[in-house]
Amino acid sequence: MTEKAILDLLYQQGLELTQAGHYQEALERFRQLTSLNQDDSSGWNGQGTTLAALGNLEEALTAFDHVIRLSPTDRCAWNNRGCVLRGLKRYQEAIQSFDRAIELSPGYEAALENRQDVVDQMK
Repeated sequence: MTEKAILDLLYQQGLELTQAGHYQEALERFRQLTSLNQDDSSGWNGQGTTLAALGNLEEALTAFDHVIRLSPTDRCAWNNRGCVLRGLKRYQEAIQSFDRAIELSPGYEAALENRQDVVDQMK
C-alpha cells in the first residue's frame, strides 16, 4: 500500500468508528494518521471530534487549533472550536470562533445557531 492509501484507510476507519460511537478506537486511528502525516488537517479534525465526544475538551481544543493553523479558512474547524469553547464555558472566545466561521461562510447555519445558543446562555 502507498502512504496515501494507508492515510486514507486510517481516516475512513476513524470516521466509521466515530459514526458507530467507538470514540476511543476512532481516536487511535486519527492519532495514527497524524503520526504519519502531521500536516493532515482531516486527521486533526477527527481527533478533535472524538476527543470532544469523549469529554476531553482541552485536548479537543488543541486539536482544532492545529486544524486552524493548517487550514485557517476551514469554517467547520472554527465552528467546532467554538463548540468546544462553549463546553469549557469560555463564551467570549466561543463567540469569536463562531463569528470567524460565519465570516468565512456567511449564512453558515450551524455556526449561526451555535452563536445564538452561546448568547442565550450568557443572558
